[in-house]
Amino acid sequence: MWGDFRDDKTEKAYNIYYSKSDDGGKTWSENARVTDFPSNPNRAFPRGAFIGDYFSIKAIDGDAFMVWSDSRLGEFGSPNQKIGFARISQMKSQSIFVSPPRGAGGSNVEIQGFGFQPELEFFVSVSGNIVTSGRTDKGGRFDFKIFVPIAGEGAQDITVFDASGNAATASFFMDVGFNTIYDRLSKALQALTSGSSLSGPRPGTNSTSASLDSTTTAVWIAAGASVAALVIAVGALTLVLRRLPRLSGQ
Repeated sequence: MWGDFRDDKTEKAYNIYYSKSDDGGKTWSENARVTDFPSNPNRAFPRGAFIGDYFSIKAIDGDAFMVWSDSRLGEFGSPNQKIGFARISQMKSQSIFVSPPRGAGGSNVEIQGFGFQPELEFFVSVSGNIVTSGRTDKGGRFDFKIFVPIAGEGAQDITVFDASGNAATASFFMDVGFNTIYDRLSKALQALTSGSSLSGPRPGTNSTSASLDSTTTAVWIAAGASVAALVIAVGALTLVLRRLPRLSGQ
């Protein structure tokens, strides 16, 4: 195994390559790239001196283990050097388990994680938005609950990724979301407008009895509450905006 610049025309960043022989070194397999991200020695530590001294390989029957100095995290901030590791046999991939797998938005779900880097910070995102973070245990596992914000009805991706780049994704099906409420309100209001949900007299008749089904009544109550909340929010925002110049001294 060795660091090779063949993938970088500027010859600043290397990938780890590997080859093996099954006949005592008479013939060798085609070079195989091991790393999925190149390392620039200058992003590992100042000037990248002696970085190759920390490459190593160990072979046993049917397998080989490799370690190297990996600087990928240094590409996104200050110089950062970690130990990269690979082996020929397949490594267990990261996975997460979500329970329950479905429910209403705005509820708590339990997430269990397996196969992540041990004792390392991880982050949890729901539909692309990071909602919380934590730290794995010595076995690279974690078990905790998160709050799933209300979004649109349907499958929502929950992704966990640790600081070294390992990631796993599972799905939470949101039974009730914003679009569910909107659709039901729209249908109910449309029914009211067309008169299909009303029974009894129309305006101008002599009868005094009229009925409105419970579903429509509940919808109107919900709609009224929503409008009231919106009015309050707009009023509060207007008050804040009016006070901003005074608070900033402008």
